Amino acid sequence: MKPRYYLILSLIWLCMIWVVSSLPSQDIPQVNIMGVDKIAHFGVYLIWGMLMHTYLHKKEPNKKLRMVIVLLMFFLAALDEYHQRWIPGRDVSVYDLFANWSGLFASFLVLIPLKRLRR
Repeated sequence: MKPRYYLILSLIWLCMIWVVSSLPSQDIPQVNIMGVDKIAHFGVYLIWGMLMHTYLHKKEPNKKLRMVIVLLMFFLAALDEYHQRWIPGRDVSVYDLFANWSGLFASFLVLIPLKRLRR
């Protein structure tokens, strides 16, 4: 698949994350199993990270631009968590933020070995 398709998928995925995180809590189905929320945060950001890292791998920007994009991703994950402060019934959670960042970090750990295998 061409690099731009990974970028488009990544942007669509990011928009979906923001739409869901903008829903008031009463509009979201509740799962009363401890930790499921954190696993969901981790998984959603893992997928976004994998899409973006695949795009970066195929596009091969210079290291400086790659670092800016990765830092922007971590900033957007934090901003997504912070913006929930203004959503009725939602709150800002450092644990959710940690789960978001862990998903992004894990996407590096998953794709770096795969990238080496393809060479």
